[in-house]
Amino acid sequence: NNLVEKHWGGYNAFFVDISNHVHKGTNHIKVALKNNEGNVLAPYAGDFNFNATLGNVKLFTSPYMPSMNYGYDGFHITSTVSSASATINVKTTIPTGATVVFTITDGNTQVYTDTQDSTGEEMVFTTTITNPHLWNGTIDPHLYNVKLEIYHDDELYHRFERPYGFRFYEYVINETVNGNPYTGFLLNGQPYLLRGVCVHDDLANKANALNDDDYTQEFDIITELGCNFLRLAHYPHPKEVYDKCDQLGIIVQTEAPWVNRSSMTETDDYWAHLEGQCADMVNQHYNHPCIVFWGVGSLDRKSGSAGMPRPS
Repeated sequence: NNLVEKHWGGYNAFFVDISNHVHKGTNHIKVALKNNEGNVLAPYAGDFNFNATLGNVKLFTSPYMPSMNYGYDGFHITSTVSSASATINVKTTIPTGATVVFTITDGNTQVYTDTQDSTGEEMVFTTTITNPHLWNGTIDPHLYNVKLEIYHDDELYHRFERPYGFRFYEYVINETVNGNPYTGFLLNGQPYLLRGVCVHDDLANKANALNDDDYTQEFDIITELGCNFLRLAHYPHPKEVYDKCDQLGIIVQTEAPWVNRSSMTETDDYWAHLEGQCADMVNQHYNHPCIVFWGVGSLDRKSGSAGMPRPS
């Protein structure tokens, strides 16, 4: 038995390259989950079931997989947005020898397409869309479709797709908006009152082993409550939750599982693993338009703020 890799942190998807550990014929691949408590991995305190479950495991066999650094979408999207235009940059890295086709569609209308040959270095696809149809929260959660296809010798190896919404936001204090004094959150330049609740990824008698029907029921309740905002406490939730918030126009605060314990005496391993969990969270969920707030952690007034700086 050969141990290929350990991953610290149970709430984010992750990738392991086993290329150098497989051979022709029969291979036995084991993925194990260890849920014992310890003092080097956040969280180890909280009002929730903080032992994560083992989600779906997928095996990809391809010489042209995108770099693991771009999360489950295979690419990262950044955009500069206004009511008049949206400039979008899509970055990915594909091993040399592939042809990469990038496409943006709006419904059945192709907005942009470009083709590049991979060199093993980071490639960037850039375009500007004039008068974009904005993702406007629950009022109008409009989504474009961003698609990345990887070919070799005219054979399609992989297709990665991501619904993506263009939006811009800010928080203002004592400014004039539409001729009136205003303090609060603006979405696409307009006052937008955030109304929402905190949501855990668990249910009675199921802990956090939820299925699609459970999520559908949860969002039926959230919609009935009239929520346009969710704090996904106290840890990154499954990809499907963010997908649903994208579709419904629900703005999200997601956060790393830094809960209650914020003592300056925590070990170096604790801080290193926590930083890794933060990086995993951003890399995996980078492209979701619903995420407006990236939370570092949660506050327990008994032990101090989880926003305290780590010791140097």
